[in-house]
Amino acid sequence: MVCEILKYFDFDDYRACLAVSKSWKAKFGQRETMAQALHNFFPGLVPMNPKDHPQKLFSLELNKHLKWMHPHDSRTWTPWDLSTNHFFSRQSASVHSKGVPWPFLYNKGRLVWQLSTRIIIVDDIRKANRERFSPLASAMRGGRFQAAAISDQYLILLDLDAGLNKIHVAKMDTRDWVELTLPTGLDHAYVDLRKMFFVTTNGQIFSYSWRETLEKVDLSGIGHAFGPQPGCYGLAQVLPHPQHDNVFFAVWALSHPARDPNLCTLKVVKFKDGKIVATKTKSIPNPLQNPQPGCNKVTRVAITFSSRKSDDHGTYTLATYRFQGIEKRKLELCDCCDPKTLKGDWNVITFNLFTESFANHEFLSADPDLRWNGPRAMQHHRNVKRLADAHFWKGDLVLASSITYDDLGPQNQPEYYTETHLETLRPLDRPAAPVPQWRPMRHADPGQVLRTKVFQDDDFVIVPSLGGVALYKPEKQAPNAGTLFDHTLPSQELVRESLPLKFQFWQNARFIELKHEDDPVEDDEGGDDEDGDDGN
Repeated sequence: MVCEILKYFDFDDYRACLAVSKSWKAKFGQRETMAQALHNFFPGLVPMNPKDHPQKLFSLELNKHLKWMHPHDSRTWTPWDLSTNHFFSRQSASVHSKGVPWPFLYNKGRLVWQLSTRIIIVDDIRKANRERFSPLASAMRGGRFQAAAISDQYLILLDLDAGLNKIHVAKMDTRDWVELTLPTGLDHAYVDLRKMFFVTTNGQIFSYSWRETLEKVDLSGIGHAFGPQPGCYGLAQVLPHPQHDNVFFAVWALSHPARDPNLCTLKVVKFKDGKIVATKTKSIPNPLQNPQPGCNKVTRVAITFSSRKSDDHGTYTLATYRFQGIEKRKLELCDCCDPKTLKGDWNVITFNLFTESFANHEFLSADPDLRWNGPRAMQHHRNVKRLADAHFWKGDLVLASSITYDDLGPQNQPEYYTETHLETLRPLDRPAAPVPQWRPMRHADPGQVLRTKVFQDDDFVIVPSLGGVALYKPEKQAPNAGTLFDHTLPSQELVRESLPLKFQFWQNARFIELKHEDDPVEDDEGGDDEDGDDGN
């Protein structure tokens, strides 16, 4: 009976039951009951740690839960150039950097960044170790690379030759390398356990295990076209299983015609031993149910389809979205919509690989003026806050936004700089609780607005920038006043080179208009920046 009651509880409800009395603690704290509670609140945690007693796992998760309710923050700033600091106790080579303008990757405590297209650096944040990687034979021939994926065992690089289909894989503990060649160019790569996955530009998926043969995944039974085509928003995203190498999931975002009851559908396909064994779908409903003649109010769903880990036990974020006008959120939709009034602005859809189930999380930001318009959001306007990135982790959504200021300097000349702001949101269906109030970070380089990336795990909120990385942690006590300032400006030789793999939040954004009239041609990129947008 107690396990049945747990279905209606959240984690704080369960904590309260344990604290009522000794008899309640004995009843709710039984091994089987606590295991069921952990299954409900942290799906995948128990099977990922089968040898640990549920009480131990509960205590660990409780400490993390309480930590992220601290109302203040502390920060550690580590420049990429280690001649100026001593954060990393062990490093395989010295690093002298004039700025890092390229994308960053983070997984399992490893932050990957590039000193150049010939040298890749892996920072183990938790152990304070730094190592340099480069495939020696290719590097000696003048090879150039982009980091594509990272785990605690493997580093995957894309060779930047003409075909963009040559892959280098490093086994980081032994520093051995293997080279693979895909039949066509790489779009993105994944690794979490031992199995690696590669999605090519024509939508194919390939898998690889160390020192074995590259294998093509049979996609003939997925029920829709898998390559670039109008019915899909991008190519497949791969969700590697954190425990079983012979299991993985692939997710496609499928579009719908205008006036369809659903705006889009997430289709998750489970593969085991190379064969399809299950399919699950989750649709985002279209609120425009009864279009009225003459209603010309613009409403769009701004959505990013990008799979990111949301905990360390099998949960992935599949989509992050909000309803908005041209750039600003809309909590009041037009009279044609049902529901007309929204409780929150941000929504996150997740999928857990152990329960094989979706979850939807709704949030309300404190900033009604936060703008989002994908790649065009940063082109024109200054002195306004624009979304740069978002990361959902264990129920919390961290929004990273940027403002580029053009204040007048002492000589009456404009002085440009950028500020990065962080906001942590709690789901609306959870009890109100304190969240860390993150202090902003300032950058001398106004181009930071297009590069801002935020990562979160159980220990840190991580914000890398041009000159270094900021590690934020929640704290009980208020910090000393002061602004963290990255004074680094990009050197000209680094700025000119762009890399093919796209990891920025805005690069994967789509804008789907709620159409009042039938239109066979879907416009998912419409809308211009408007300084006077009021959200309507």
